Amino acid sequence: FSSQNAHGLSVHVEHRPASTVWVHLKGQLNSATAAQFVAELRTTLARRDDRVVLNMANLANLEHDTAHTLAAGLRSYRDLIRIVLPLVGEFAALATIIPIYR
Repeated sequence: FSSQNAHGLSVHVEHRPASTVWVHLKGQLNSATAAQFVAELRTTLARRDDRVVLNMANLANLEHDTAHTLAAGLRSYRDLIRIVLPLVGEFAALATIIPIYR
């Protein structure tokens, strides 16, 4: 499954063995888009037992408020979600996920 919204965020969902789903985010992610993404992912996680790998390695940027929206919204599913962070770039906001997400 793949989709792209008007704000420049592309979401690609890839089912893998062992009840694992990779969700690849690419492009722009802002607070409003993050809130919508979190709501949809929470709805899906409530219905399924899959583990999720949230691949954020291809995001163009991520602001502090957006990282907080993701972390706060997905906190209750932290045992099912693993996050792939970008290797380089201006992603200081991602550091906020670590203390909030615990």
